[in-house]
This record gives sequence, C-alpha cells and structure tokens, in this order.
Amino acid sequence: MDAAGYNPAEVSHIKHRINDYLAIREIIRKASGETLDLKAYEADMRHLIDTYI
Repeated sequence: MDAAGYNPAEVSHIKHRINDYLAIREIIRKASGETLDLKAYEADMRHLIDTYI
C-alpha cells in the first residue's frame, strides 16, 4: 500500500476497517446459519480436480 501513496497511519486505519468488516461478515454468517464446513467434501473435490483437470 506504500506504493499506492498511503502513509502508515492510513494503512493501519484501512487494515483495522477491513478486520471490522470481516468480523461483521462472520457474525452475520453465524446468525444466518450459512457457515459451511468443506472438510467433509475435501476428498471428493480433490478427486474431481485430479480427474477432470
């Protein structure tokens, strides 16, 4: 972000805001029941990728 012209204080502020929005997104996911555990599908996805790609 330094190359884009942001000073260290602005970078810190932006990173803090990103973390806040990510936390809000996670709260909404949990509240709506939209969390998805992909571990149950990992082996099948790997098989499909290995077979067709």
